[in-house]
Amino acid sequence: MAVVGAIIGAGFVSGKEVVSFFGSWGYFSLFLIALVGALFFFCFYIFSKLGKNLRPKSISDLTSAMFGKAGVFVDFAFILSSFITLSSMIAGSDSIGQIMFGAGYNFCYISILTVMIVVIVVSVGLKFIYKITDAILPVMLVLILIVSLTFLFGTSRQMVSADNTSGSAFSALIYFVLYVFMNTFSNIFIIAKTSQYMSKKQIGLACGISAGILAFLVGLILITIMHGGNEIFVSDMPMLAVANGTNKTFGVIYAIVLWLAIFTTICVVAYTIVEWLFQYISNKFICSVITLSLGFVFSRFGFSTIVDIFYPIEGIFGGIFIVYSVVYYFKTKKQFLLKEYSKINTGKTAESVEFVPNDVFADARQYEQYLQRSQNLRQNSSNYDKNVKLSTITNKTARLATNSENKQVISTNSNKSAKIQTKIVKHEKSATSKLKISQNRKKMSKASKMQTKNANSDIFSTKIKNSSKNAQNDDIKSIKVQKTNNGYKITKK
Repeated sequence: MAVVGAIIGAGFVSGKEVVSFFGSWGYFSLFLIALVGALFFFCFYIFSKLGKNLRPKSISDLTSAMFGKAGVFVDFAFILSSFITLSSMIAGSDSIGQIMFGAGYNFCYISILTVMIVVIVVSVGLKFIYKITDAILPVMLVLILIVSLTFLFGTSRQMVSADNTSGSAFSALIYFVLYVFMNTFSNIFIIAKTSQYMSKKQIGLACGISAGILAFLVGLILITIMHGGNEIFVSDMPMLAVANGTNKTFGVIYAIVLWLAIFTTICVVAYTIVEWLFQYISNKFICSVITLSLGFVFSRFGFSTIVDIFYPIEGIFGGIFIVYSVVYYFKTKKQFLLKEYSKINTGKTAESVEFVPNDVFADARQYEQYLQRSQNLRQNSSNYDKNVKLSTITNKTARLATNSENKQVISTNSNKSAKIQTKIVKHEKSATSKLKISQNRKKMSKASKMQTKNANSDIFSTKIKNSSKNAQNDDIKSIKVQKTNNGYKITKK
């Protein structure tokens, strides 16, 4: 559905694309709608397979892988195609005003307002644009069905004159092919991106459904417009004219949804161009103004003129690119198959294997051998994955056990360290206490010696005093005091 949503844009819903590429051949085009569906399927399938093989992350990855250095020119072609789409959508916003307001709409009010809003949105980013796109896609599909069926089963119908349907079968075929190429070329990255992880069966189913829906809608829109008469056929937006002519309420709703589709398309396309231009001008607002201004000027050619003339040119670009892509796919097909086979053979992956077509091998026996070997390798791959898982679990268990042992050792060491620290603290306290005791003892010893010295001094003083008194009594003229080892010696004269 992503591919369908990318292709069913404003140009498709307006009906102008269908008229430009299919309308000139009238009902004869209906017989070739099945061919258009088949060609859509083929292109979708080729780019889906290329996306699966190359796994691109951007459009540059895809083009550089396929074109090498020449991918720069392909990128420029994408930018030019985006610019054509941008200009046509800006012109289309004015076409809505002309259909809804008639002769009263004589100035490009809607396009100027749209461009101003887009400049702001693109400058700040596209956060909500993709949500709007996803929301309006189912609404557009339902509106196409309701408007077409209501109109076809109504009573007021006219037929388009033969003057407007006079193309040759060969030119019809060319335009049908260009239509498919144009839409595929504009959305190759979306196709490649959405199919990267699909299986071969899923890719085929998705491509078939997408191609079938597009072919059905092209046929339904073409029949509706062909029954609308010449006025609707030559309108800028035939389906909007049908809706507005059927019921005014339908017309208003269809115009609003169509403008939202145009607005989101302009935002996405302008953002792509701005991102490319940002490489050369490092200001997103200026890049947005330049892009939208040039797009507005180019849009003055008119919606119908751009779709009728420049859309086929875009289809030619797409044709060159798609033809080269098809050649590249078939040229590298066997290489990618062998690469996938090699991955499985070495046991590096257990992804599902796509069997190589029978024409790749020389004979049926070789093909059967390959199938048998592929089946064995699948089984080996599965066993290898189981062994890897078992080995991973074992390694995790071993790591957990090792971590547990390490935790126990750390816990034991922590306990030992705590005990040692406690002992150190005790020893420090004990050493401090001993030091204090020693210091106190020294102080006490000094104090004791001082007391003894003081006591001896007092005794000696007393003796001297007594000796002085005795000397006075005994008429002794002098007293000599000498210090000896045993004390003091007093000599009287």
